[in-house]
Amino acid sequence: MRRWFGLRGLIAPQRVVKEWENLLLFSKWGIPTATLVGYGQERVRGSFVHGALITAEIPETMDMGAMANATDARLRDPRWVAEVLRQVARHARRLHDEGFAHNDLKWRNLLVDEGTRPTV
Repeated sequence: MRRWFGLRGLIAPQRVVKEWENLLLFSKWGIPTATLVGYGQERVRGSFVHGALITAEIPETMDMGAMANATDARLRDPRWVAEVLRQVARHARRLHDEGFAHNDLKWRNLLVDEGTRPTV
């Protein structure tokens, strides 16, 4: 970000830091998330250089974007879709109750398990 005159790496919160803080908050609020395995950042002379965020795999899940691209049959089942929507709405309500706006709630950010009754 040139308009920060090179200060962004020194004073602005880094995206990777916000990501791991958000994962920890979501877990604390009871919203199912991937387990945070490791995180960190590298700084050189106080300026941000690299960041890393490592999460554990959630086995037997698929993101809804991949489901749509694969024309998954579950997306045509109104009861299945209604259950997924109820869970997404419940999680979004919890986030909003805590004063958090996701701003990136899209299909590829939603994982659904392979069970007959979906878990988001």
